[in-house]
Amino acid sequence: MESRYIAWKSKLVDMAEEAKFTPPIYIIVGWAILIFLFVPIPGYMAGQNFTDPAWQLLVGELILAFGAMAAAVLLFVRFAERRPISTTGLIKDNALKRWGKGFGLGAGVFLVIALVSTILGGYTISFSGSGIGLSALPMIVLMLVGWTIQAGTEELVARGWLMPHLSKRYNVWIGIVGNALLFLLMRGMNPAVGFLPFVNIGLFGVIMSIIALWQGEIWTVAGIHAAWNFVQSSILGMHVTGTSTAQHSLVQLVPQNVGIISGGAFGLEGSVITTVVLAGILMFVLRKWTTELYVTQRQKAWKKNKSDKKKTDKKK
Repeated sequence: MESRYIAWKSKLVDMAEEAKFTPPIYIIVGWAILIFLFVPIPGYMAGQNFTDPAWQLLVGELILAFGAMAAAVLLFVRFAERRPISTTGLIKDNALKRWGKGFGLGAGVFLVIALVSTILGGYTISFSGSGIGLSALPMIVLMLVGWTIQAGTEELVARGWLMPHLSKRYNVWIGIVGNALLFLLMRGMNPAVGFLPFVNIGLFGVIMSIIALWQGEIWTVAGIHAAWNFVQSSILGMHVTGTSTAQHSLVQLVPQNVGIISGGAFGLEGSVITTVVLAGILMFVLRKWTTELYVTQRQKAWKKNKSDKKKTDKKK
């Protein structure tokens, strides 16, 4: 009978093996926590020099705070671990195309979730108000830059750096769960968090992890993550993981008194619609990755057996 055993491998984990120095696991986890909790503080403080909340968010948080986090990881990788930056999944091959594909997927999925929730009475659409409409386009474009930096940084820290280290030290499932758990704990401090938001944040983290391992790079997940936040905040004027971030948006989706559909105060990421969609996506990407691994490994095994048979026949 043919074995269904699968060796859980990924190019993303293999690239981490290029490190000349691999820190102990407690240093890796400690550095990740330090990056998330303390490195962004100067950026947050600098943002307070702006009186406009939109500029506080854009410059202080999305650009300076998350930019500092990205720099901390990249410097650690380059000079402490002594390996190329590209080994974090920031590969040069078709980088913009991969990011754009991810952005399109992330935007499409979130717009579908928002549409279904609106149809079911979770939201109404407002086209008027301060900072809403075409007049907000200049700030919306700038916010796209900010969300790109923010999402790219989180994917770099969690999926490009922490997950491969945990995976090569233990196994890929420890890597997936470990980085998703850290991501979940950081988001768990956001306002209005509850059971469904926790479930959805966890599902999102696991999905991003599997896609990154499957694709062997983080450009795709960085694009998905950027679109997910950008569409929520700057297109639909909604809360992002429970936090009010939408001072300027194309339209505004106003939540109605249907918490399980709208996500309530947490936003659409706390909706049961999001849970169902993310669960379906998780099953899909896991199936695709598993099938690809199995087929690839069976092909390698077949070629090896064929080569061994030829060697045996020659000896005879």
